[in-house]
Amino acid sequence: MGVISAVYRCSLTKHLNQLKRLPRKLERFGRHKYGTIIWIVIFSIPSILTPAFALLYITISPGHANEISEILFGFTFESQNVSILLIVFHALYTFFFCTVPIIGFELFYTQICIHIRNTIDDFSKSLSRKSKLEYDKVLKSYTVIKNLVEHVDAKLCFFVFSAIFYSSCSMYISISVFLHPQHTPSIFYRVITYIYFVNLFTLFIAMTASAASVTEASLKVQSIAWKSSVMRKETSLSQLKFAFFAEKGISLTVWNVVPISRNFIFGMLGAILTYVILFDSLIERKYSS
Repeated sequence: MGVISAVYRCSLTKHLNQLKRLPRKLERFGRHKYGTIIWIVIFSIPSILTPAFALLYITISPGHANEISEILFGFTFESQNVSILLIVFHALYTFFFCTVPIIGFELFYTQICIHIRNTIDDFSKSLSRKSKLEYDKVLKSYTVIKNLVEHVDAKLCFFVFSAIFYSSCSMYISISVFLHPQHTPSIFYRVITYIYFVNLFTLFIAMTASAASVTEASLKVQSIAWKSSVMRKETSLSQLKFAFFAEKGISLTVWNVVPISRNFIFGMLGAILTYVILFDSLIERKYSS
């Protein structure tokens, strides 16, 4: 987990300027809707503050110092001040190098996906409102949108994969604590773990659901293109090209391998739960034998 977080943090820092340019490129199709921005801001407050308060409570609770030191490092120190100092360092490292980069990117990615979905929705609405379409312009506009989405996906797909992998590992730890509470006698530590699990799980659903909404929005364009080609007696070359490109759809991917759709979300959650139980049973069998 520490290695993943360090690599993720370094990659984000290296590509930070490129990531900043993505919202500006999307603004050519219109700015964010006010309600969307408010929703993202409201959602980000508990996402950031929940782990922050949890880590702060760990830091300012000297009564838990030895107990937390035993859980984190596997041993305790004679001096409680040393334990508190190491716990503070660990808390700061966890918050700034693990929590903030992952949560920050997931919120950023959710915002980008919602902007792309709104752009495609506006495009499909403009097609529905017009009785007669100029397919040369329609094809050009659709191609520009599709190329921009592919550019965004190329820049973000690796970070999406890393965020999902990190979330899966964190969910594994949380579910293991839930399945075997006897291994973690500290009620305080279990509560913090459960809160962190709920936070990561909610962000995972929000991130993947917003990406899946891009695919669903492109299906509306595909439906309009198919209906227009069927209803017209004569079809132009531009209309056929538009129908062909629309049939391929627009989707965001996980590291250019798997398109993110609604089926992906359920499949991913099922896979995470299955492998968590599998690994947990293997580890329990190893220690019991």
